[in-house]
Amino acid sequence: MGKWRTFIWRSTLLWALILLAACETNVNKTGSVSDETAASNTDGNESESVSLSGSFIFIEQTTRDQNLLKYDLATGQTLTLFQAPTNGWISRAIASPDGRQIVMAYAPPPPEGEIQFGYTNLYQLNTAGEVEPQPIMERSHPQEVLFNPVWSPDGRYIYFSHVVPDDIDSNSFTTTLKRLDTLDEDVEAIVTNGVWPRLSADGEKLAYALLDPGTQTRDLYLADADGKNARLIASSEDFIDLDAPLFSPDGTWYYFSAVTQDQPSRTSWWERLLGVKVAAAHSVPSDWWRIPVDGGTAERLTQISAIGMYGAFSPDGTVLAFSSTTGIYTMNPAGTELSKLLEIPAADSLTWVP
Repeated sequence: MGKWRTFIWRSTLLWALILLAACETNVNKTGSVSDETAASNTDGNESESVSLSGSFIFIEQTTRDQNLLKYDLATGQTLTLFQAPTNGWISRAIASPDGRQIVMAYAPPPPEGEIQFGYTNLYQLNTAGEVEPQPIMERSHPQEVLFNPVWSPDGRYIYFSHVVPDDIDSNSFTTTLKRLDTLDEDVEAIVTNGVWPRLSADGEKLAYALLDPGTQTRDLYLADADGKNARLIASSEDFIDLDAPLFSPDGTWYYFSAVTQDQPSRTSWWERLLGVKVAAAHSVPSDWWRIPVDGGTAERLTQISAIGMYGAFSPDGTVLAFSSTTGIYTMNPAGTELSKLLEIPAADSLTWVP
């Protein structure tokens, strides 16, 4: 079995075991969130009640299935946009800037009796949940992976990472950060070994993680939207691992999830059984950090050691929300007033739409 196939197999099983340990979902499928999802303050400080508006779009990760949900912050009502069939896999789902369309990395169920390795294509569906997902980009090789999709702020481009085996029997693969022009359907390579893309609010700057194929470590970079003029923002020399970067709405701060030396990987018996050796911020306890875009010292914002964090700012830019395996949280952009809003395992994706 090739290196990439082994990696996907282990990652899929790892997440399955993590989710088996996660709490059961508290979303009522009839359209409301149960009383157990009441907001709770997590930093030990009393904070003023904040009126939140708009909707969250996220992937509910349960022990049985995955559901793409839209949660109305004003009413508490929940709409199921898509329920992955048995053995289907959604790895990321992000709404467009206008909140009308969703692009997701999704692997349909394989033929009966075969293993789901997570070889995802890119699909699109609307946020009303009226139609089934439609493919917009599909693999040309059975072991390719299209993942980490994100929209440009003007909705024209979809950035994503593309993994391709070097040959059918190879133990190596090539990862490329690309962007799809939704107007003419052209695909442009942006960064070799680039993953976790996010754009600044003005669409001029690109944040991404640069993967070292040999060590599997990652550094965080900032570049122009076309990948040019890249510069290092945060290094793997200072952190065990880094991922999930995003910009503050005003473009002055660069946020990211990181694992530090004082956050042990907490390797369990089943991780050792699966041969998991490399720490990754998305699969071990991590926290939010930020650093000035113009340079400076990284500042730690949280100390909650959450898994699978992915952040999104409110439409007015005053609140940062993030998903994780333990729930969806909100906090002040400076890291204060941290509260758990929903007690739902919802790692990997979150969009806050008006």
